Amino acid sequence: MAEPRIAGGRAVGALVGDLPKSPLEWQREITSVVSSFESASRRPPGGIEVDFEFRFDLRATGLALPWLTDAFRAALDAADLSDASGVVMRALFDASDTDVVTIQLRRLPRATRATRAVLAEGAGGARASRSARRLADPGSTGGGAVELETATGNLTYESPLSLSSETISSMEVSEILSPSGNVNRALANAKRKAHQLLGLKVGNQYRYPLFQFDRERKQIRPVAESANRLMESDLDPWGTLDWWFTENPLIDDQRPVDRLIAQTLTEAEVQLMVAAEQMGMD
Repeated sequence: MAEPRIAGGRAVGALVGDLPKSPLEWQREITSVVSSFESASRRPPGGIEVDFEFRFDLRATGLALPWLTDAFRAALDAADLSDASGVVMRALFDASDTDVVTIQLRRLPRATRATRAVLAEGAGGARASRSARRLADPGSTGGGAVELETATGNLTYESPLSLSSETISSMEVSEILSPSGNVNRALANAKRKAHQLLGLKVGNQYRYPLFQFDRERKQIRPVAESANRLMESDLDPWGTLDWWFTENPLIDDQRPVDRLIAQTLTEAEVQLMVAAEQMGMD
């Protein structure tokens, strides 16, 4: 098999010469781009205006995408990134020409990662269901503090929603999802364990956020169910809740929950956000 050669790239918005380059030459250029990305990431943060791109024509180069992504991962691993968990790499194909791929490097907002980092640290880094005791719940205009019981002790988490007015009980879930009127009391529990439905254990009962439901159609919103499945919500319910209520740069710094309620959140966007986060957190 011939060595892959790359040409026709576009780095950080600027055109790159069309002369073919050897893999070693492109590895050096990729390392240079990642180095620039690392330097930009070190600037005093006000937000996350760190967004680098490399654009390649795979057909013209004969390059395999796995080679390209591996080259970027190797450069990222070698870079002196003080907070590598906040870096996202993604490959985007041109809708009009699927032979054209853009490798994008982004740094997630610090606010996006802060709460989940605390939750992960409190759980000893392991994904596990966490029960909670409610400390305060000021009503629907704001969240409430809950005390999460983790493997390393208790920690206080500020819930982004009201656990009394913006969540419902297992029985209420069953009433919504049983349009025939024959209420199945075990339905909520089964869907929670299957990661179709996000359930938060508060004390000795589960509470289910209302934003997941399409009450007119008597169903879980399909996009919500898809997202919960991808995140395996029952293994990390509070981290999943935090994901829903955190602004995400991949959807124009909007919160997934707001896009869901407005019916503008797509499964493709969910897949991209979850994959980006998993890639960035590895």
